[in-house]
Amino acid sequence: KAVFTNSRRVADRVRRFNGVASEVLYPPIFKPERFHCLGFNDEVVCVSRLEHHKRQHLLIEAMAHTRTPVRLRLAGAASADAYMQRLKDRVVELGLADRVNVDGRWISEEEKVGLFANCLASAYVPLDEDSYGYPSLEASHAGKAVLTTTDSGGVTELVEDGLNGLVAEPTPEALGEALDRLYRDRPRTELMGQRARERLDALEISWEHVVTRLLA
Repeated sequence: KAVFTNSRRVADRVRRFNGVASEVLYPPIFKPERFHCLGFNDEVVCVSRLEHHKRQHLLIEAMAHTRTPVRLRLAGAASADAYMQRLKDRVVELGLADRVNVDGRWISEEEKVGLFANCLASAYVPLDEDSYGYPSLEASHAGKAVLTTTDSGGVTELVEDGLNGLVAEPTPEALGEALDRLYRDRPRTELMGQRARERLDALEISWEHVVTRLLA
């Protein structure tokens, strides 16, 4: 009766490669009410599996170009120890051990809620990913701006540059500048965080909408 896809990006692929039209139905998260804002520290948090295509290495290299005391936390488990070790080695090579934390383990849901509640902003910079990624949605529910890149795929459907986050070119230099902007202009960063919640409403990312469309 109907074909649904989880982003415009996937809808375009299904149409282009299969000749099938679909309706985009953005998937909500489990218990969104868990996420909240307690304040804004100096840390930009990236919660995600540590995988090469998620490009945590790009965020580390961006930190070498920052001019502010902004901090970065990478939190998540890795399917390959080699990539996690590469990240840790890169932190040391660039002299960033005092500002970059690679927390390479599976964090609990409670820990994740706490990270988003207190962070300055969130970052999610995968290469051409299908959808916005649940961490971007969780950060938005927590009232935090999301930093991503122009080639990150579906997440650019959620993040509008300057409105509810920043969309930078996928280079260490551009991302470093964006990280500094988040740190320097805290009122703007906090405002983007407030608008992040509003953006979810604008895109109708809710269980009520999903159920209504599935049962139509």
